[in-house]
Amino acid sequence: MRKIIVGIILFLAFAACDNLNKKEKVTCLINNTKYDEALSYIESILIETGEEPWLFESKGLIYKNQHQFKLSEENYLKALKLGGDKMANFINLGDVLFKNKDYAKAHDVFLLCYNIDSANYTVNYNLGLCNYFLDDLDNAIKYISKVNCISPDETGIYFLKAEILNKKGEYIKGIESVNKGLILDNRNDYGYFLKGMLYFNLKNYLEAIANFNDAIQINPNSLDYYCNIGIAFHMIDSCQKSVLNFNKAIELDSMCNYAYLGKFHVYKDLKNDSLAEFNYLMYKRTLAISN
Repeated sequence: MRKIIVGIILFLAFAACDNLNKKEKVTCLINNTKYDEALSYIESILIETGEEPWLFESKGLIYKNQHQFKLSEENYLKALKLGGDKMANFINLGDVLFKNKDYAKAHDVFLLCYNIDSANYTVNYNLGLCNYFLDDLDNAIKYISKVNCISPDETGIYFLKAEILNKKGEYIKGIESVNKGLILDNRNDYGYFLKGMLYFNLKNYLEAIANFNDAIQINPNSLDYYCNIGIAFHMIDSCQKSVLNFNKAIELDSMCNYAYLGKFHVYKDLKNDSLAEFNYLMYKRTLAISN
């Protein structure tokens, strides 16, 4: 019965697209992921009315959703050439280039957007990310700090800023940024994990362990949390607790190669050659399967 109801709902949604004007119908088809039908309809409109920017913007969106980034890029450029909305098309074009990992070109496009509206949240956020992936960390901080000013109550921005500061080696500033985010959301497990990583990089392993524990208390199902607390325990020679946490990661996912690698290093330091060799073999086997 449920399948019948779902089928009726979908049929009604698609049928509703037929009662709209051209632009609304294309949008409706895209929203319902009827991409082939939308593309065919767009081609019929092009034959009927000629080239209009919104048609190529719609094609750009369809190809972006299908991860056909080159075709998407071509259509957004065509929309711009025909006089489509500069800001919207530049943002979409930059997003396509970013998703295709062409960070340098994406950066240049978002910079064009910045020249149009330097206070735009999306533009500053994307410039921050582009600079981060291009290893221009000073400019990454500059743009993400601007986003922070535009939206001061967004937890994730404080964490993103902390990640950049961590990559810069500015761990104390990173901790300060995480703390601001945790004031807004003190039940955010990733915030405690990130704070633990920053303390770990400061070689303050006890504080790292405390924060990793806080993250695990909130979310006991993360492999990363158990693996990293396992490494931190190993750093203070608490080998039993280290192995215990690596084993918890393996309980969650028997293919967790990092946990086997962690156990290999613990047993190697304990000079337990048989267990060290076993865990190294498990690491190599799970790594080969995952690749």
